[in-house]
Amino acid sequence: MEEDTDLSNLEEVPNKTITRLQPDELFDSRTLGFTQVVIAPPGQTIYIAGQGAIDKDLQIVGDTMEEQMDFAFKNVKSALEASGAKPEHVVQIVMLMVDYDESYLPLVQKERLEFFGNDNLPASTLIPVPSLAIDGMLFEIQVTAVIPLNNP
Repeated sequence: MEEDTDLSNLEEVPNKTITRLQPDELFDSRTLGFTQVVIAPPGQTIYIAGQGAIDKDLQIVGDTMEEQMDFAFKNVKSALEASGAKPEHVVQIVMLMVDYDESYLPLVQKERLEFFGNDNLPASTLIPVPSLAIDGMLFEIQVTAVIPLNNP
């Protein structure tokens, strides 16, 4: 049974840009290449399927984690452009990594900072996994982006 909810007392959310917060109570994640909290205004939400180092012919590109991460982020850029979004519109990423080792963290940080810049870091999660969909894949990234209604 559905309940009627009175929304008349809610203030209208202004159409502004995406806000990224670093609460004082949480560690400063910006040095690690992500933001603790991202607030997205009303807009067009874009969900990008997991992107790996897979070319148009469904072939894996690269043998190393770094090569595969580079290509996966290139695929993300292509998907963002196809949707009319830019890296600064990304609000969250989820990364899957095969054979995770903490020694990969500097590489992850470098990739995020190069792709998003210091001022546009998304919320981020890294999940170690035993394998990915295609044998030989080492890295995959899923992206959520929001293009604000009054896109600057």
